[in-house]
Amino acid sequence: MKQISFNFTNNKILFDLVDAPVADAWWQQMQLKQTREPLTPSIRMEPDFPRFSDVEECNRRILQNIKQMEEYDFYMDWPEDINAVSQENLNALHQQFHAKEELYKDELPQSAHDTLQQINQSVHQIEQSRADDPVNYAVLEFGTLETEMSIARDIELEERTWFQEAYYEQQNPVSLLLGYCTLGKHLGHCVWTDDVQVVVDGMLRPQKHIYTQVLFRHEPNFQPRTPADVQRHNLLQHQHQARWILENKLESHVSADDPVHCYNTAPVVAYVNAQHAELTEQDWFQIWTEQTLQTVDLQD
Repeated sequence: MKQISFNFTNNKILFDLVDAPVADAWWQQMQLKQTREPLTPSIRMEPDFPRFSDVEECNRRILQNIKQMEEYDFYMDWPEDINAVSQENLNALHQQFHAKEELYKDELPQSAHDTLQQINQSVHQIEQSRADDPVNYAVLEFGTLETEMSIARDIELEERTWFQEAYYEQQNPVSLLLGYCTLGKHLGHCVWTDDVQVVVDGMLRPQKHIYTQVLFRHEPNFQPRTPADVQRHNLLQHQHQARWILENKLESHVSADDPVHCYNTAPVVAYVNAQHAELTEQDWFQIWTEQTLQTVDLQD
């Protein structure tokens, strides 16, 4: 069995690869990258554990970051009261972040890019805190972006079916998901956040490549699914996306039947090994926030 070991300061956590083409494609990218440089891990977005988050602090950071970005013609009237922040506000701020990063990626100094990334992270943290069933995440990258871009693997049209739920016998609450690693939002994001404007403005960004980036996901209220549950979920997701497009009169902009926009989940590439089954949400929070992920090892 293929495994990847996350070597933290005081814990070694093993993940078992799932038996699926998407996991094989990710593993091949990891192996290829390892031939070019060390797989030095870095946290792209700080671990987000909504039950432990201070959303008021997130909102204060947004206000500070918007102020810092004014010198780069980034303006937005933002509520000081977190309770006044709507999903519409969050969508508009995320779209402005996307536009600024995309249009001026080669012109802005690194400090401005860092500030924009902080805005992006705060938006997602507030959204996660409001979810009916909050899930814990961390976004991880390995090695350098330069090497990543040089080895990026295209996603073929017939591989778009990877981006829906799949059934695995070893399913459990802790998994690694294939990273989106793309600036902006895909159709699934827009449906989940009811973001019509991104579609209207032609700013949908479907994932085009397989990258080494992964998302650590911990589901505190995890419920195992049967193959029939998975099939039903995927059908309902597709129907929901199609209905959302019709209700918002977006048929001239996007089709739910276009395989390029087939995306209702980030696919699982690995589940945590059974030896770590007793780790609690508090344990995972402490591992991610009080320890350092020092190295990773690929084990065939």
